[in-house]
Amino acid sequence: MKDWKAIHDELMQPLPAEVVKQRVGSTTARRGDDKRYPPGTKGQVLHYIDARNAMDRLDEVAGPDCWQDAYTVLFGQKGVDSHITIAGPVECRLTVTGVSSEGAILAITHTDVGYPNSDSSPEPLKDAYSDALKRAAVKFGLGRFLYDLPSEWREIDEWGHFKDGSTRSQASRSGGTGGGHSDKPPTNPGDMAGEEVVTSAQQRYIEEGLRKDLDWTPEELNLWILDNTGAESVGELTKGQASSVITKMKELKHSTPPVEPVEIRVPPEGAPEIPF
Repeated sequence: MKDWKAIHDELMQPLPAEVVKQRVGSTTARRGDDKRYPPGTKGQVLHYIDARNAMDRLDEVAGPDCWQDAYTVLFGQKGVDSHITIAGPVECRLTVTGVSSEGAILAITHTDVGYPNSDSSPEPLKDAYSDALKRAAVKFGLGRFLYDLPSEWREIDEWGHFKDGSTRSQASRSGGTGGGHSDKPPTNPGDMAGEEVVTSAQQRYIEEGLRKDLDWTPEELNLWILDNTGAESVGELTKGQASSVITKMKELKHSTPPVEPVEIRVPPEGAPEIPF
């Protein structure tokens, strides 16, 4: 079993360029009524790794018997057979075990929430599980290098694929860590320039899950959203804003003290009145 400093230092190291993939994120124009992008549209290059790459790195660095993951579906809609038909957020609790600086065995757990890739994903629950694992792993340092890659915009074709068809990003071709071409369309066909809009899973979780947990009315939720983000409703949030809102609302949920019941005693009939 490795010591924690060695585990952290190794997890922080970039993964090989061949496992880093790309997909189109935000776009400079919307799709038209024919579901096609207009000529000249550019897309932001988003770098990512697969969940199995994260698992392989955890096996390699910590050891296959020194990490474990557990999941909770936070919100979803179930059909008549009790199976989840519309996936919502999934929470991953990732635990890695190592040796502390004092020589004691120390298990550390990080938690994060994942979401389906898009509203039209054929496997939304699988997407959410994989996303949750990767997000939790980032808190250990795994994959954090992806956030340091330079921002890059490239021209896309009418269907939302990178037009040059290259398998590596500009960062990779100049010596950095790059990735592979993704055949998937953008995360959300209605993305605005520079921002990804809130997903339906995020919106349902905020409006129907966390709002009810906090016992807020829809009007109280919208006022809180306005005060904290400047958006007038959940539907106007970006995907990043929605993630921040979910985190803050979960913190409020856990920090709100429970209401203590008050016992009211009624004097028996005929008892003398007590003056106050």
